[in-house]
Amino acid sequence: MVSVKWQRFKVPRKLTATHAWTAPHAVIVHEGVTLSNGTENPARPWVDVAIDEYDFLGEYTGKFSQSQNFKDAFVSMSEGFGEACQSNLEDDRWQWPRPTVRRNGRTVTSPRNIVDTGELKNSYQVQYEGV
Repeated sequence: MVSVKWQRFKVPRKLTATHAWTAPHAVIVHEGVTLSNGTENPARPWVDVAIDEYDFLGEYTGKFSQSQNFKDAFVSMSEGFGEACQSNLEDDRWQWPRPTVRRNGRTVTSPRNIVDTGELKNSYQVQYEGV
């Protein structure tokens, strides 16, 4: 339970956070693809999983109860969500139908992470508006 001593808070009108992975293959990894030869690369929806698992309300209210600042609470919640997404890339939780030799020479099976060269993970960006 969160209790708030009401004061005249300045409530922000518009706070947004845009989380993006800009690597060229980000959409293919997230949504999956069937190649022209019929080979299927299954979806690994790391963002969707984070949305399902992340406690947005708990994180926001916890930070707000400490700081009494809407913007600080929003940014803290957003940063936590971004960390959850990035953590999902590193988790050995993603199913894959066949062994693969990665660019680093390592053979991986299933379940596996989706880091490989790190390009996807390193392409993560977050932009804020109104904070």
